[in-house]
Amino acid sequence: MPVLRQPISGRASRSRAEELRLTPRRVIVVGVTEKARSLAESLRASRDPGYEIVGFLAEDGADAQREMDVLGSASEMFEIAERMDVDEVIVASMPGWIERLAEAISANGNGHPRIRLVPSVYETMVCNPKLSRVSDLPLVTLNRERPRYARFVKRLFDIVFSSAALIVCAPILGLIALLMKLTSRGPVFYWQTRVGAGGKEFTLLKFRTMVADAEADTGPVLSWPMDERVTLVGRALRRLKIDEIPQFWNVLRGDMSVVGPRPERMCFVEQFSQSIPGYTARHQIRPGITGLAQVYGGYTTDAETKLKYDLLYVYGGSLLTDLKVLVLTIPAMIKGT
Repeated sequence: MPVLRQPISGRASRSRAEELRLTPRRVIVVGVTEKARSLAESLRASRDPGYEIVGFLAEDGADAQREMDVLGSASEMFEIAERMDVDEVIVASMPGWIERLAEAISANGNGHPRIRLVPSVYETMVCNPKLSRVSDLPLVTLNRERPRYARFVKRLFDIVFSSAALIVCAPILGLIALLMKLTSRGPVFYWQTRVGAGGKEFTLLKFRTMVADAEADTGPVLSWPMDERVTLVGRALRRLKIDEIPQFWNVLRGDMSVVGPRPERMCFVEQFSQSIPGYTARHQIRPGITGLAQVYGGYTTDAETKLKYDLLYVYGGSLLTDLKVLVLTIPAMIKGT
């Protein structure tokens, strides 16, 4: 006998995606020009998804068009978006405060609210945008998050690569440990607290390359190329970058990734965060054993320049980028750069 099934109501049968489409996105438009007004009209006319225009933000010194609900200054974008419970901020035209916008996005990170803009010809040429549209108007997302599948693939790659690296390097690890015990006093490994994803601290593991208690008299200081505290074996390890091999254990633990921004100590993070705008944006992802700054920059490259490489990876990195960085890391290790 066939089983009779009761019909499912329209409300119960709606998927989560359908419900999200039926709920208008609350949007603030940056700009008070005629172009901003036209953008708002296109958004209001959109049905999939629908948009609710909460209001407009004015650039400094800009005169608003008539009948525009101006909520405040563009420089207050994140504060107003949070107060008004906004889902998206859409920039109608290239703002004169674009550098401050980039710094603000870096400081506030990916996620909420999503920031999109109407690209100029320049942006379409120099960036790799995630493109969407409203009616026939193109929009690109500035602070997009990496897709979940991409994060899963990267984590899987990290586990497989790190496991293989530790197995292959096991004889080298034993030889290094023996040489260190024969040539200098102190432990083989060095544990240090570093800042990881989300600004959370973790314990980083590496081979000791300096004399024991190297910072007992000086306190935390950055090393330099001719640092006298570095041991003979430690200097060779640093030149070949193999003092970092134990960090594959940190990768397996989930503290780090194979490729990403190098982790720093909290004292230096606090120092750089005060002097370099957007520095904390590098903590949006797991730190890495190697990265763009390590293969394209140098050991003495300043922190501000390294940050640019880090942010290029944070916002545009992929598994293909990881493979490219790993290939470039090999000659960098051999050359000692």
